[in-house]
Parts: sequence; structure tokens; C-alpha cells
Amino acid sequence: KRIIGLRPGEKMFEELMTESEAAVAFETDDMLIIPPQLSMPSINYTILDYPNARQCSMTRYSSRDLQPISKEEIKRLLFL
Repeated sequence: KRIIGLRPGEKMFEELMTESEAAVAFETDDMLIIPPQLSMPSINYTILDYPNARQCSMTRYSSRDLQPISKEEIKRLLFL
């Protein structure tokens, strides 16, 4: 078994929602809603577009903050 380590440009963690995105994001019980941060007058994204949405309670969403799943859990997900 040979361990090669990180390759150039390879990330250890993935940032799925930044702090600036979290400031304008909404959430429901099963998803995060991040509206575009470009000014688009023809499209007005508001919480009204998502009836069950509320202001996002997270300050960011990153794999750095999560516990990795076990090898057994990966196998279970692959062979459902």
C-alpha cells in the first residue's frame, strides 16, 4: 500500500456555502437556497418564492465542519 498525499491543487475540504452566501441564504427542512449575488432587476429572489423557507441559520457550510463517514457507511451507500 502506497500513500502519495495531496496532489497540487487538490483540496482536503469542500466549502459548499461561504459566509457571504450564508448571509443571504434561506433554508427549508431539506435544502439550502442561495440566491444569485449578481444584481438582476428582472429576477427578484425573495423568501416568498419558497413558502416554507426561513433565513439560513448557518454561518457557512463546509466539509471541514463535518465528521467523515466510515468505510462501512460508504459501502452501505454504494450497495443499496
